[in-house]
Amino acid sequence: MKLILRSSSLVVTLAVVAAAVQLLYIFESHRHLVFQVPLVDAAAYHNQAMALAMGQTPAPRAFWQPPLYPYALSVPYRMEITDLRTVRCLHALLGIAAALLIFAVGRRCGGVRVGFLAGLGLCCYGPLLFFFSQLLPTGLAVTLNLAAILLLLRLTEKPTWPRALALGLTVGLATLTVPNSAVMILIALGWIAVQTGHLTRQDPNQNRDVLRLALALVAGLIIVIAPVTIRNYSVSGEFVPISTNGGINLYIGNNPHPEETLTIRPGLDWERLVAMPYRLGAKTDTEAERFFVNKVVTFAWKSPLEYIRGLLEKTQEAFTSREIPRNEDINVFAGHSAVLRALVWRIGSFAFPFGLIGPLAIVGALTLTRRHRARSLVLLFALGYMASVILFFPASRYLAPVIPAFVIFAVLGIKRLIELPTLPLLSRLASVGLLAVSGVLINLPRQLPTDRVNYEAEMHTNVGVGLQTRSRMEESIMEYREAIRLDPASADAHRYLGTAYRASGQSALAMQEFERAVALRPDHDAAIQDLAIIRYEQGHVEEAVELLRKVIALNPENRQAMTNLGVGLLRLNRRAEATQWFKKAGVASPSR
Repeated sequence: MKLILRSSSLVVTLAVVAAAVQLLYIFESHRHLVFQVPLVDAAAYHNQAMALAMGQTPAPRAFWQPPLYPYALSVPYRMEITDLRTVRCLHALLGIAAALLIFAVGRRCGGVRVGFLAGLGLCCYGPLLFFFSQLLPTGLAVTLNLAAILLLLRLTEKPTWPRALALGLTVGLATLTVPNSAVMILIALGWIAVQTGHLTRQDPNQNRDVLRLALALVAGLIIVIAPVTIRNYSVSGEFVPISTNGGINLYIGNNPHPEETLTIRPGLDWERLVAMPYRLGAKTDTEAERFFVNKVVTFAWKSPLEYIRGLLEKTQEAFTSREIPRNEDINVFAGHSAVLRALVWRIGSFAFPFGLIGPLAIVGALTLTRRHRARSLVLLFALGYMASVILFFPASRYLAPVIPAFVIFAVLGIKRLIELPTLPLLSRLASVGLLAVSGVLINLPRQLPTDRVNYEAEMHTNVGVGLQTRSRMEESIMEYREAIRLDPASADAHRYLGTAYRASGQSALAMQEFERAVALRPDHDAAIQDLAIIRYEQGHVEEAVELLRKVIALNPENRQAMTNLGVGLLRLNRRAEATQWFKKAGVASPSR
């Protein structure tokens, strides 16, 4: 009874601490403009959720990204809860749930104290605090994967088909959030296979019960994923289990020049990468995905040593102390939040928190014994999930679901270090030596491909885009100017500044920025098209037509440029030629 009361009080304490830390961070950071506008992927999820909330159906094509998160985000939007700070507070509920789940998992790995300390560690883990508050699927993925780990441990404690079914359903939801989560099914099936051999030796008649567990597990997964697969097939006519973005992500991290693909930024270059398969003959999204997968297979087949070297480099990056950015750099956001700055920082090559948590977790892995099945399964999940991410490319956002496992093992590592005086000499030497070696390796100075990206300037550009879509033109212009101050060579920033000037009625300034963008990137077809529109409005139709021809030469799939070219040719009374371009653009009639 005392243990139950103690556990209950610790759960309540943990929930209060998690809520306090989350809300403190949200309200402190939301004073700054960079936290008031969804950026890049967050903006895309926000737009999808808003469209769903307004009753719009997704485009009749297979999902590009896993669909669970935007559908979940649309729920508060349907209830007219659209204030970003309020939505971020709702996301904090995921952080609270994750703290309680890690308590339950940690308790099974080392007792109530380990579970409680792991929960506190999770509450104060800066990168997770950041991701839980963002309009990204990361927080939901972390929470669902923790729930799956807990259900797996419960299944091993008492194998029943309802528990196997619950695990399958949970993994299905996690997989519809982040597909890497499917590794849990492989781990669970592996445990069931081992259990089968063990039971068969004891009683051959037990095979039926074990088979029932496997069927219930797989059935749960299928029940959740099947509706998405069926929907994808009904709208595309092709078998797409979840989404079609896996191929391009696989290619980004596995090609002869990953340092280039990993640094492709949202905008012109990203759009060209996405369009590459279609320019080379792909007709559907599934064909485009196969195009990228085939390129990776060809690369691995023709250059196996280079491919393996890339995997090894990505493995090293996955275990580096630094937070590897994708489209956003946590360290840049930390500059605008005192709470985040206290929890995510660097001194030289040492980066907190993983620079400390990583080595401690590796020491904690020494506590694995045959008796600690829970620890073994948690470690197996962490390694399996990390391997699935490394297969593509590591980034802090994608590795976030394994952080709870590292936190648990870090607490076990601290416990082992405290117990050093009572351990045999060999165990003491192994613990201290492993801590020292792993601490050095994880915190080694390392150059990353993303180091060449100016994330501070890019953040201001993205904030400017978000403000511009909300018709806050003066503020967006200030953000674009700040981005250009930080990175004068950013053609995209100049182009976006030009669009803001044009929307504000300042055509002369807009033309200057478009010309600067084209001077920096002569292949910037979007800026050239903007310049063509300005010249058309100024009455220079012939010049506009020639600029639009250049746009189409650079981007043959630009239907808007084709339509604009048709309009320009009509203005020049060249109706027959205009009609041809309207047809190519898919416009039914010149009057449109």
